[in-house]
Amino acid sequence: MAGRTTTLTLPSGLCERVQATAHASACSVEEMCAQLVALSSAVGEGEVPQPLREEFARLSLLCDSELAAAAHGTMDDERYAELEM
Repeated sequence: MAGRTTTLTLPSGLCERVQATAHASACSVEEMCAQLVALSSAVGEGEVPQPLREEFARLSLLCDSELAAAAHGTMDDERYAELEM
């Protein structure tokens, strides 16, 4: 895998889960980490306007009740039109 090298310090429990998932998926821990990062940032540049990408990124920081409120919320007509573009 070509790319840049980054060192991460993960909590033990998380590291064990990543290792177990990698093993179960028959891939390396490095490949699994790359897949997990790619999935967590699935909205790519050019596909969605920058302000909306930032909003998507903020969703991962919400607690369960905030996320539920966001999921059940409604969108005003202006925002809806913006997304339809």
